[in-house]
Amino acid sequence: MTEETDHEAVIASNEANIAALTAHSDDLASMKSAIGELTKTISGLTYEIDELTRKLPNS
Repeated sequence: MTEETDHEAVIASNEANIAALTAHSDDLASMKSAIGELTKTISGLTYEIDELTRKLPNS
C-alpha cells in the first residue's frame, strides 16, 4: 500500500465508524424517549395504586 492508499483506507474506516456511532446515538435517543414514556406510565400507575390503597378499609 502506498501512503495515499493508507490515508484513503483510514478515511474510509473513520467514515464507517462515524456512521456506526451516529446509528448508536439515534438508538440511544430512541431508548431515552421510551424510558421517559415508561417512567410516566409507572408514575401514573403508582398514583392509581396509592389512590386505590387509600380507599381500602382499615384492617
